[in-house]
Amino acid sequence: MKKSVAYGVLLALLPTTTAHSAVLIDITANDGQSNPTSWGQDPRPGIGESKEVARDCQWGDIWDNKGVGQNQARTTITIISGFNLSAGEGGFGLGDIFLNVGGQIPTSTRPSTSDGYLTYPNPGFNAVVHMTAVVGDRISYQVALIDDKFDLQSTYYNQNNGPWRLADVPGGLQTATLTTTVVTMTDSQVINDLGINIGYSGTSDPNYVATFDVSQLVSVFGSGASFSGTFDFGCGNDPIWTYGKLGDGITPIPETGSCALGIVGLMILIYQRRRIPS
Repeated sequence: MKKSVAYGVLLALLPTTTAHSAVLIDITANDGQSNPTSWGQDPRPGIGESKEVARDCQWGDIWDNKGVGQNQARTTITIISGFNLSAGEGGFGLGDIFLNVGGQIPTSTRPSTSDGYLTYPNPGFNAVVHMTAVVGDRISYQVALIDDKFDLQSTYYNQNNGPWRLADVPGGLQTATLTTTVVTMTDSQVINDLGINIGYSGTSDPNYVATFDVSQLVSVFGSGASFSGTFDFGCGNDPIWTYGKLGDGITPIPETGSCALGIVGLMILIYQRRRIPS
């Protein structure tokens, strides 16, 4: 009898929201610079980030950050790149994702015109997806709030002023460490399965795709809060900008069928409770 009561409770409390689609929302933005030597055309009007790199930089598919997307619930950020996000390229590794929730991308000023990983004050980012380790195809990362007390590290080459990663924090960031897996996808898979139209490169080079969970920022800034962001790898070859949201700002509405299932479960619970001897 107790089993029947528990089953009724389970039915009554089953989740009643609709699962989100795997198709991403494209939040890629143009960073305002490109190498005049390109090898294709980004089919997305006004974006121009696929098939291009930054000025005076090494060009080719393996150096190209192609797109940024979010799931339909706006709780993740997905990077799509020709750059190998796990193994790196040419001795350079992936960088952090810097966000400014509620504002535009702050202007970074490189402290010197010389090459090298230079440290400078945070110009105004208030959140970061900080990469802590890469083992095989697994990336460990932390999502944290930052302010002007944090320093950033520049990309290596001086063509770009944007940040590469968070400078070392004594004692580390006091937040949980998450993990994600880098997957490889063809151009066709990115376009058709993810819904991000990066176009076709005409090469056999794969795309490297990694998704980061930023849902904890929704509870801090509120569902529907807008953000701007930037990401690059260590050499600074191709910074990519993004404008997105944290959470969809919509309260999930139960489906008709799911509501019926919940009601049936509640009726079973009431029926079983009536049959329990007093």
